[in-house]
Amino acid sequence: MKGKYVKKAFVLAIFIMITLLSTTIFAAESIVTNNYIVKDNVIMKVEAGTTVEQFLNNISVNSGASKSVYKGNTQATASELVGTGMLLGIGTDTTYNIAVRGDANGDAKITATDLSLFKMHYTHIASLEGIYERAIDINFDDKISGIDLSLLKMILVGLPLPGTDTPVIDGDITILPETTNYVKELGITVYWPEE
Repeated sequence: MKGKYVKKAFVLAIFIMITLLSTTIFAAESIVTNNYIVKDNVIMKVEAGTTVEQFLNNISVNSGASKSVYKGNTQATASELVGTGMLLGIGTDTTYNIAVRGDANGDAKITATDLSLFKMHYTHIASLEGIYERAIDINFDDKISGIDLSLLKMILVGLPLPGTDTPVIDGDITILPETTNYVKELGITVYWPEE
């Protein structure tokens, strides 16, 4: 009778070893990036205006497997802009969701539509879910707050975000006295010349 239990224990041990080995051998492909944040199979901190080629150049695959970006079932071209909801495919069976910072509707741009979607989500008029909610967590703290709203407004008007060196402003900005309060909310001090 004792031999019967030893055989069962041996079979169980072999089963556990095979399960552990197969998990290790067939584990999902992992990626390395210094430019983006990867959390829960979502790639965040991707800036609007990033092309597929630029995005892929900032991703390394540990195993050397192939990498491609997909919009739905269609592979994106190198010059196409990366948008929220696109997928990074690694090898044959690993995918990562892509959340472009501030791109709440997945059109690869930051527009007033994204701001409206944020406000509707924030005030519970409508709900953004999944990857689209992750895209409006501008400061990546796993909360949607007024801070994210302010940061999205900064992106929308072309101001640099805290901790970045390069402003996104492409031209002159005119600040009128009636916009001073809004600019103050963004943390910018405006000095008016004396007349």
